[in-house]
Amino acid sequence: MASSPAAPRNDGGDVAAHDVVLVGTGWRERIEMLGAVDWDGIDLGLYGNWQLLGSRNRLRRYVRGGEMPNGRAVQLYRKAKIGINLYRRRMAAGHDALLPMESMNPRAVELAACGVFTLSDYRAEAAEVFGDAVPMFSTPAELEGLVRYYLARASDDERRDLAASLPGLVADRTFAARAEQLTTILEGYSDG
Repeated sequence: MASSPAAPRNDGGDVAAHDVVLVGTGWRERIEMLGAVDWDGIDLGLYGNWQLLGSRNRLRRYVRGGEMPNGRAVQLYRKAKIGINLYRRRMAAGHDALLPMESMNPRAVELAACGVFTLSDYRAEAAEVFGDAVPMFSTPAELEGLVRYYLARASDDERRDLAASLPGLVADRTFAARAEQLTTILEGYSDG
């Protein structure tokens, strides 16, 4: 049986290069945070599921695409100057209670593994893992200030240096590394 030829490698040439990109779901708290930022003069690309945006929400003009395969998201991340990571604060849509959450989401690891300069809202685990390599914000004003600062020409080198440090900070968070860690833990239990 003949095998089919390998698909050509996609270098991301067919995806847009944005100043700022976020691939994810437009949960209410994300919409509130991003909606309070003045994006004038900034090429923001929102991708994923943004169905919760009202028909007249000013963020609607920045929605550039829907849900996509992981490989395409990686292409978007790598072509962006800044990747945004916004954590969920509520367990479900319509839930008003903010929950105390401390762990990173998969997006934080994906952006870092791709070597994408990232701005993120605060999570304790992210602060522990990334330190100063991922600038963090709490308010829309802080987010806007960081975006404008890191898009300025004077900070291009700083942004690239921080981005270059990120893959090493999450190198131990691969499936293989976690499986090895779990195997070691389980072997410790079987020895006892």
